[in-house]
Amino acid sequence: MTTPVRKGSDFRELVEWAKALGFTCDLTGGDHLVFRRPNTRQVFASYTPSCKYARKKTRRDILRALAEAENGRS
Repeated sequence: MTTPVRKGSDFRELVEWAKALGFTCDLTGGDHLVFRRPNTRQVFASYTPSCKYARKKTRRDILRALAEAENGRS
């Protein structure tokens, strides 16, 4: 098994994109990211993903959380 390669620019772009949508990003005690926004469910993501699609999945989860909040299901 190889060590996962962290995509530094992908990480920064993801955090900046989420901040532009009104989310804050914090690191949990278990090395995960948590994206928070008022009246929106929290979105958790791995800080060091082993899958190259993890950042795309996190973006999708954030968009889904926004859609749920708009429909009143937070």
